[in-house]
Amino acid sequence: KQYRFFRSSSESNRLDKQEVEVSTGYQTLPKERATGSFVQVDNELLNRRVSTNILDRLDGVTSGLQFRSSSSIEAYNPSLIQIRGRSTLSGNHQALIVVDNFAYDGDISSINPNDIADITVLKDAAAASAWGARSGNGVIVITTKRGKLNGGNQVNFSTNLSVGAKPDLYSAGTPQLSPAEYIAVEQFLFERGAYDNRIKNGYQGISPAVEVLLKARNGFISNEESSRLIDEMKRRDSRRDLLRHYYQNTVNQQYNLNISGGGVNSKYYISGGYDRNRDNVVNSNTERFTLNVNNAYYLLQQKLEITSNLVFSSSYSGSGAMISNLYPYDRLMGDQGEALPLTNANGLRLNYTDTAGSGKLLNWAYRPLDELNRGAFSKSNLTSYRLNLAANYKLTPDLRVSLRYGLEKGHSINNNFNDLNSFYTRNLINTYSSVDYGNGGVSYGIPIGGILNNTTASLNSNNGRAQLDYNKSWGKHAVSALAGFEIKDNRSERNGIIYYGYDEQTKTNQNAAIDFTTNYAYYYGSTTGRVNTGIMQSLTVDRFLSYYTNASYTYNSRYIASVSARRDESNLFGVKTNQKGVPLWSAGFAWVGSKEEFLQFEWLSQFRLRTTFGYTGNVDKGTSAYLTANSASYLINIYNALYADIVNPPNPSLRWEKVRNINVGLDVGLLKDRLNLNIDYWRKTGEDLIGPSPIAPQTGITTFTGNTANTRSGGWDIQLNTINLNGRFKWYTTLLFNQSSDR
Repeated sequence: KQYRFFRSSSESNRLDKQEVEVSTGYQTLPKERATGSFVQVDNELLNRRVSTNILDRLDGVTSGLQFRSSSSIEAYNPSLIQIRGRSTLSGNHQALIVVDNFAYDGDISSINPNDIADITVLKDAAAASAWGARSGNGVIVITTKRGKLNGGNQVNFSTNLSVGAKPDLYSAGTPQLSPAEYIAVEQFLFERGAYDNRIKNGYQGISPAVEVLLKARNGFISNEESSRLIDEMKRRDSRRDLLRHYYQNTVNQQYNLNISGGGVNSKYYISGGYDRNRDNVVNSNTERFTLNVNNAYYLLQQKLEITSNLVFSSSYSGSGAMISNLYPYDRLMGDQGEALPLTNANGLRLNYTDTAGSGKLLNWAYRPLDELNRGAFSKSNLTSYRLNLAANYKLTPDLRVSLRYGLEKGHSINNNFNDLNSFYTRNLINTYSSVDYGNGGVSYGIPIGGILNNTTASLNSNNGRAQLDYNKSWGKHAVSALAGFEIKDNRSERNGIIYYGYDEQTKTNQNAAIDFTTNYAYYYGSTTGRVNTGIMQSLTVDRFLSYYTNASYTYNSRYIASVSARRDESNLFGVKTNQKGVPLWSAGFAWVGSKEEFLQFEWLSQFRLRTTFGYTGNVDKGTSAYLTANSASYLINIYNALYADIVNPPNPSLRWEKVRNINVGLDVGLLKDRLNLNIDYWRKTGEDLIGPSPIAPQTGITTFTGNTANTRSGGWDIQLNTINLNGRFKWYTTLLFNQSSDR
């Protein structure tokens, strides 16, 4: 369960029912005509927090949006964000992100927050089902800024600098055993022989505390000396050294320039942004440059609207060596300022690496502080651009037809380089080395030199949509309807390779000198292994064809009924025609009681009941109705022949995942909207979820992946807005309470 409270003092936090419009990515409609559950965050509220990531600006101000990580580094990763709990096991559990009417498949960090006009979070079936099979975890609709007709020319420049504190390693969100507690556990395990196998083989790493206990047991030191050393370790805390030498204050710089305007028949918005961030780990930084050009033209007496939007983004991120897996009492620096060697639980013993090879191997010591200043560095470059084209034509005052096309491309290069001085390279070369003590020669399975792990990735996404909109009001009646279809083709490709003996200056490598099919004996123990080629090639193609419709009817501005339906089709699911697509739908009803004569009270400015029911969906691209197998370069049998592992047997009955949604909401405004209360109770039930299940071994497999699971989620979203002062000095507050449970 998660409970969250938030309080703010900003004028922008007021949700005025006369001004707010809901954007679903397919249509924009007034708030009072919406039956679904949603939250809108306007531009002023977004700009309350200074950051280069659009998602972290939603934290603490968006009801129902939950950030599931306590880590400040990972908290705003889209995969760690949930809208009203989780409704899938192995499928995509991320909320769908929509940018300017199309689903966004790129890196969310490429979006400049200064270009965002507003964000709408769609939470229930009526609000989100328009997006069909990808809407089961909620939808975040992002709308970028545009110019205004007859708006004149405007130039805006903004810059900000923010400095953040080092991470709180002692917070309750990152619990850790104290050195004394950890050592007590080690003593308990040591006395019961838990480390005996490691001790006997002579090379596997054991902790400093266990080393002391072992020396005392073997009589190399007295019990008094052992107690003194153990007591000294109990007074240490590796977190102090990490905060002193590894973590740093963050520094974020942001610059943005935009020019906007418009005339009688055109409008434009052009912006450029530059961001430079120093992360909270030494040797880590990011940079980003963005360019956004948006134009709109109105022709044929403004019956025809033609819009174009081109967004370019280029970003760089770099990081040095990381420090992890420390014992709670480890020391990084000695009394004389020297970098101390350490042993972690997955490494080798210090007294082994100090003498291994009789000085003929590379230095095998691991000194974390030295690694921070040595040649271990990871660089990532991401270039992406997005093009949206649209044409809207009014056939009649009530009927409009629109065509949209979206293109999204991205290319990233990731280079993780470790030169010969880094522990990673020295350790790997020594592991695959052998020493001939007869002639003193050393045979290297991996050539002397640096190691470069190179990975490239590309994305190419095409979206097309045709839609018909109808809006008609007469007397006490109002009808709004739309229908359309869209097609999507998304291709993502990844390639990777590791270069050994790599020279950064000449860009050459010595992979040709390595026999990647030989099982080399490790220098220690009896283990053998092949040198990893790092070769990786993958291509994923997703194609969807979708049909959708949506309609709402309003009577006397008091009674509102809405329905929506969508069918997504893909060959991922089922080989039968009726299984290639999934129909998803929703229905909603709202009653505006404050417009009834019997509820006309001076103190009651708004009273609104609403309820929705329907189905949304999830996509698990990792499971197919066809026989799937995995083939990789390391899957080689004893005859040096490639083979494939069966991932899942054929399953012609595989069905799409569906999520049943129920939402009941109440909106109350009091004292001319000086108090606004929004209450939502919701339930979500995941049906036909894809998950693993045991199966009879005589079938040839022991685990089967299919529609074997269900989930249940439920909770409350409560938001209270108050206007405390509304004169020359304004003071508004908002209180959010969200509770959810998953089962």
